[in-house]
Amino acid sequence: LGLVEALEASGQLAGYHLLAATKADMYRRLGRAQEAAACYREALSLASTDAERRFLARRLAETGGAGSGPESTCGPEGGSGPETGSGSGPETAAG
Repeated sequence: LGLVEALEASGQLAGYHLLAATKADMYRRLGRAQEAAACYREALSLASTDAERRFLARRLAETGGAGSGPESTCGPEGGSGPETGSGSGPETAAG
C-alpha cells in the first residue's frame, strides 16, 4: 500500500482509474471498508468501459457502500492514517 500511495503522490498516474482500483482492493483486503469504498467510488468515476464500471460497482457493493462522509477520500492525504487501520499489522508494515 505504501508503494501505491507513493506512486499516487508522484502525480504520474493522476486520473487513472486502475490506480484508484488498486488502492481500493488493497484497502478491501486489509478490512478497511470505508477507505476501500471511497477509492472504488473514485475508480468508478474514472472508468471508461461498462465492464469496468460493473466490476467496480460490485466491489463497492461488497464494502457495504461505507465511507460516504467527507472524511472518506481516496487521495494521498485521505484516509491513510493509523487511526483508520484495523490494528492487525499489515497496513503499518506496508507504509
